[in-house]
Parts: sequence; structure tokens; C-alpha cells
Amino acid sequence: MKRIVIVFALILMQVKPLMAQHEKAEESHHVLKHHNLITLFVGNTLIKPSGFNLPTVGMEYVREINHYFGVGIMAEAEIGSHIVEINEHNGDVSEVNRSGAILLIPAVFVRTVKNLFLSVGYGVELESNENLGLFKVSLEYKLAMKNDRFIVLPTISWDHTRRFDGWVYGVNFGYIF
Repeated sequence: MKRIVIVFALILMQVKPLMAQHEKAEESHHVLKHHNLITLFVGNTLIKPSGFNLPTVGMEYVREINHYFGVGIMAEAEIGSHIVEINEHNGDVSEVNRSGAILLIPAVFVRTVKNLFLSVGYGVELESNENLGLFKVSLEYKLAMKNDRFIVLPTISWDHTRRFDGWVYGVNFGYIF
């Protein structure tokens, strides 16, 4: 967990100088008209080390505080099941069948460079056999649309629990209001 906090701190240290360089030039252009974003996520989760691929759907809500920062919540559902091998403290290896996991993650969203967003959050993965704490880091890129109220964001993220890691990739389709 210490490594995760250190990596997050280093990322934030790199983001602040980038924002400061553009802050004066862009200050008059970034008056927020709309502060809310809701998206529908469609994608895939690759579970490590098992290698299982699970279709994933979800929703995301973000409330922009200013042009650079926002807070929100992500909810995802992994459709399907996979088996995780667990090495218990006494040296025995057991298999746990995980199916239909629901992820709930409060997160902080940061605009790093122009249309690139970084989100970091810690939440819970709810599943019938065991609930796990979940750390999630995501990168999203906002594609230019004709109507600026609609948004498309290709997304990749890394999910970390104490049992396994996963890579999630897909697309967010959203509306700004």
C-alpha cells in the first residue's frame, strides 16, 4: 500500500507544474457552464494471474470542482466468473470461485494534459464469497465531438486487490449537464 501512495504522490507532483504552465493562458477559456458528467461504461476486465476475460459494464458520475479537478463515483459489474488461487498462511493452496462482482469506487478525477484525465479511487468489490478492498487508477482520453455536451472516453485502468490485479479497458459514453 505504501508503494501505491508513493506512486500517486509522484504523479500529482508531475501534474501541478503542467497545470501551472497553462493556467494563465487558459484561465479565461475555462469557465464551467456545466458541472456534472454521467457516463455508461462498456468494456472488458482481464484478471491477473488467472488470465480470465470478463465483460464489464458500469456507470460513472463526476462533479467538476473546477477545470482541473472533480470528484465522483464509479460502479462496475463484471459479468461471469473466474477462479483465484489463494496461498493461505499455513501453506495450503485453495481455489476461490468469484462470480458477478460489483465494484463501487469513490474517486478523484484530474485533468492532466488537455483531454487526458487521471482518476484514482479506493472502494470495495462486492462478491458473494468475499468482499475485497479495491484500489483503481484510470486514464481516460476525451474525444472531440460535434456537440460538446456529449462525450466519448476510451479508458484503461488498473484494479488492485489483496487477492489479484486486473486490467480494465473499454469506452465511456457520457452526457455533460
